[in-house]
Amino acid sequence: APYNMPACFYPEDTLLDILVLIDQDLTDAQKISAGLSRIGSTGYGRDASIGFGRFSVVGSPKELSIDHSSRHQFCYTLSPCVPGTGDYDQEAYFTPFTRFGRHGDVLAVGSNPFKAPVIMADQGAVFRKRPDNGLKLYTGRALSELSLSKPETVGQGYSIVVPLNLQHGLNSGIKQ
Repeated sequence: APYNMPACFYPEDTLLDILVLIDQDLTDAQKISAGLSRIGSTGYGRDASIGFGRFSVVGSPKELSIDHSSRHQFCYTLSPCVPGTGDYDQEAYFTPFTRFGRHGDVLAVGSNPFKAPVIMADQGAVFRKRPDNGLKLYTGRALSELSLSKPETVGQGYSIVVPLNLQHGLNSGIKQ
């Protein structure tokens, strides 16, 4: 590599799980697995061109059943997100996270390769759903107005959620 940059490596026998939410009317787990295998063979991320980001898909996809019934009052996010307006009550617990995006491809070397910063709720956020809303498998919204260089640029502010049921809210029993 022509520059010095810290990198994190996992031992070869390390296994990592990936959780993917799919619409089974549009695709299936086998196609997602095949696509991930292709990505892993060439590398993923900004340093793929110098040989980083390679991985192998091991094993077969497994279905994870999550109860998203109306009895759950809260949801726990698995990645950073920008919650949709009106989806949740005022009760929300999260750490703000600022994503500083960059364009790729030709715009990466243009006069303005940067996207506008986006303030998100970091992974592990907990939101109380509104009583009139059912709990979905994901939360968040699409982001627009991110780029002066390319106004049609959009971003993803979505996260898969896991339902929670807390008896008395998150502040019960916490002493200030």
